[in-house]
Amino acid sequence: MIDIVVRKFIKWSRRERISIEKSMALVIGGIIFVFMLPLMLILGGYFLDSLLDFPNLFVEPVNLVLGSLLVIIDWSFAVWSVYFQFKIGKGTPLPIVPTRKLVISGPYKYCRNPMVFGTLLFYIGLAVIFNVTSMLFILIPVVFISILIFVKLIEEKKLEIRFGQEYIEYKEKTPFLIPHPKRKQ
Repeated sequence: MIDIVVRKFIKWSRRERISIEKSMALVIGGIIFVFMLPLMLILGGYFLDSLLDFPNLFVEPVNLVLGSLLVIIDWSFAVWSVYFQFKIGKGTPLPIVPTRKLVISGPYKYCRNPMVFGTLLFYIGLAVIFNVTSMLFILIPVVFISILIFVKLIEEKKLEIRFGQEYIEYKEKTPFLIPHPKRKQ
């Protein structure tokens, strides 16, 4: 069943996209991953913290300084990834407008999923800023374990079918999630 869905997606993904479609996909992705999901994690975290009587992890202003540094550095990494998918890959991170070319430069030179890595650390920074213990230790792990399972089981299979040997070689040389500055050549 997954193979049928993947093959239909591959056929659909080869369709040429116009700039407005790519731009709209980026706007939709931004709304979801920059605003809606973080807001749900923060509000859900506050609810769980009060329900489970979790303490704050940091004293103010330590949480603001540390969290802000994480947000700035790590969100920059995620944005850098999106930029390379848009400019080099001629697509977006969202499956509705996938890349047309395999992107292996920029942040993708250091790990196969730099946007996931940057977004994960961005959410960790938000948890620190807002001092939401359950967001950090319960909600973020649940969300990102789900995302990583999807990437490993579905997305990597689609990429192998779409890009063949080029992706397989890239996959062998490049770490899955944690960036490594000295990628094997």
